[in-house]
Amino acid sequence: MRLVIETEDHQEKAILVEKNSSILSRGLRKHINAYDIHTNKTSSLPYSFNDIDYMFIIKDSYTEGELRQIFQSSTKILVITSEKKIFTQFESLIEQNRLKHVKIVLVSLDEDNPDVIERILWFMLRSSREMSLDVHSDLPRKSAPSRKRKKFTVTLTRKRLVIAALFVFFMLHILFILPLAGTTYYIYRAGTQLRDQTFDSALSHISRAESLFHITESTYALAKPGLQFLFLSIIPENLMSIQENSISFIQTAIASSENTRALARLLLDTQKNSEEINEARIRVQELEQQVTTLGTTSQNVYDRLDYDISAVQEIRKDFETIAGYLQTGSQLIGHLDTILGDNSQKNYVFFFYNNMEIRPGGGFIGSFAHVAFQDYTLKTFEVYDVYDADGQLKTHVRPPAPIREYLDQPHWFLRDSNFSPDFEQNVQTAEFFLDRELNLNNFDGAVGLTTTALTYILEAFGDVHIVDFDQTINADNFYLTAQGESEIDFFPGSSQKKSFLSTVGRTLLLKLEDADPAKLGLAIKRSLDEKHIVVLNDNPEVQSDIDTLGWSGKIINPQCISSSTNCIINHILPVDANLGVNKANYFVSKLMKLKTVIAASGSVQNELSMSFTNNSSPGVFPGGTYKNYFQVYIPHNARIEQIDIDGQKVTDYDESKTGFFKIIGLLLTIEPKETAIVTFSYELNSAVKSGENAYQIVLQKQIGSFNNEFSLEVQLPRGVLITDQNFKSVAKNNSVLYNSSLSTNKIFVIEFVKE
Repeated sequence: MRLVIETEDHQEKAILVEKNSSILSRGLRKHINAYDIHTNKTSSLPYSFNDIDYMFIIKDSYTEGELRQIFQSSTKILVITSEKKIFTQFESLIEQNRLKHVKIVLVSLDEDNPDVIERILWFMLRSSREMSLDVHSDLPRKSAPSRKRKKFTVTLTRKRLVIAALFVFFMLHILFILPLAGTTYYIYRAGTQLRDQTFDSALSHISRAESLFHITESTYALAKPGLQFLFLSIIPENLMSIQENSISFIQTAIASSENTRALARLLLDTQKNSEEINEARIRVQELEQQVTTLGTTSQNVYDRLDYDISAVQEIRKDFETIAGYLQTGSQLIGHLDTILGDNSQKNYVFFFYNNMEIRPGGGFIGSFAHVAFQDYTLKTFEVYDVYDADGQLKTHVRPPAPIREYLDQPHWFLRDSNFSPDFEQNVQTAEFFLDRELNLNNFDGAVGLTTTALTYILEAFGDVHIVDFDQTINADNFYLTAQGESEIDFFPGSSQKKSFLSTVGRTLLLKLEDADPAKLGLAIKRSLDEKHIVVLNDNPEVQSDIDTLGWSGKIINPQCISSSTNCIINHILPVDANLGVNKANYFVSKLMKLKTVIAASGSVQNELSMSFTNNSSPGVFPGGTYKNYFQVYIPHNARIEQIDIDGQKVTDYDESKTGFFKIIGLLLTIEPKETAIVTFSYELNSAVKSGENAYQIVLQKQIGSFNNEFSLEVQLPRGVLITDQNFKSVAKNNSVLYNSSLSTNKIFVIEFVKE
């Protein structure tokens, strides 16, 4: 028999845990790499020590949980400290617990002596009974052994000296380019892997980028004086700044992702002890610092990537978007301690709005949830079916007129309570019903989520299997699956809807650690920006930031943002209310057009048209006839001239006033495969005057409405000069033309001078 010898290559892995880079750690990593040991760096202890052969830890303090991790692992660990107190404590702990895999070294973190670093590394790698080492920085340096060299002579001439000097000068000034290019390559690779969520590979490449960057710094220091003299230092220094910020951004992004997942686990752990509660508190503080660092570094990269190269401009645009998201996130992360119930219990009510059956406040309330946090722990997550709650209402509440007349409901219930486009008012109404139906009260905040928001959020989870229903849901099939489980064979009082939504909610919470943190954050922000999630909080500081970000779902009161002496405001809020007891909004598309004509006399005439197309099939679930009580909020002093539906004048409509608005309401009935166009003609009370003027159009999006198309045309008289506007438009025949999608609230301002 022929014998075959097989060998297996196994490259040992090491990890260096250190929050801030030190001289000692950089030297240590170079020596470790010389032993062909693959090394990664991280700012905190990994959650698993599996597949790690050696671990070097440089920290000033340790929690009880971290010590437990260190002592219970089987990985060879070297604790490095410059503090005598920590050194003594570890010596005692190692001896008491008879640890054979943990060693401790006392050494200055500014130590750069190669012999000392080699001694530390040898102490870690060798097998010995000594478990502690006290290294002093004043150890004598070993002199390198002398070597006998052959003597040779070179005849120096003036020409050779000049050539040699020029060669040395040239090399000194281009030597940094090679490590600079290598750093760029590894940063690009790390960024690509970070986007793909392959953190191990991203860490490996960013570690190599960091090593090469330090070489770039050293070699550039030789070239810097000459390049500054020749005025050529701006480009390399700018590139190095981009690299430095990119390295910090990627390292922090990886650390924040790991921190977010760990925090998610802690939130779901209902049996936390005081140490774990404190760990959650620390992780929230670390997350706040990490988001601040990410925001600063991404902004710095954006500012310095100002090169007229298409590929660079695309990257620059990405960093601009990221910086904006992080700036927004940093405002709210500072309130996490309050929101998550640090030292107190916080109770919230979540309303699940089905915006496929849209109502003025977002959609039909099919279910709601009581959610409570205390000490960074999810204490309560209980979903209620709205029919269960409404069945316990013992008193009569008179509903708004459209519900009585068009929905044929003589009583008002929680399920129809969000009949205002203002979320704050709807929350007050809903809390009135919750108190009388289930004795639920004293909430610290409220959140409204539409079906569209849940669809966005599912993009961060991918495919999610709901075991109890044997269904796999994702962003593409969630709505129809939810409707199938909730509406087919559903009757008031059944637990079908409650069970499905409750199970989905709990499943997503349990899988929170598996979600892509970046995608989840972007999905939540998109939902908030597009008003598919609206939030209220009783804490004034928290609510102030929510209001500033435009996430409260409140009606915006008209206010001119221009400094012009004569400011004319045209504030418009279109509001749909599906009263057809179906989910037709899933199939309805809308187009909104506003045409403003400013006459030579100064009058401001407006023609607002809304086109509704019902694309559902007759008699096919879940569509049907779109029975829409449609309202338009316009300035309270506007004068209605005419209202048309499909070109036919309408006189039967509701008109009322509230605060700053005049409200026009009428019923539209649109059969499947049909289109209806309603047009409002009105004149504003304010007029254009001679001199400086500003025309401001405010379009407020309804909570839960889809991103419908919008077209704007403003016709100006002769003798008008446009001086400024806050949007890009097309000018034609003294008209301003603009097309967009109404994804969120928008403000259009045109400043002009009239002769």
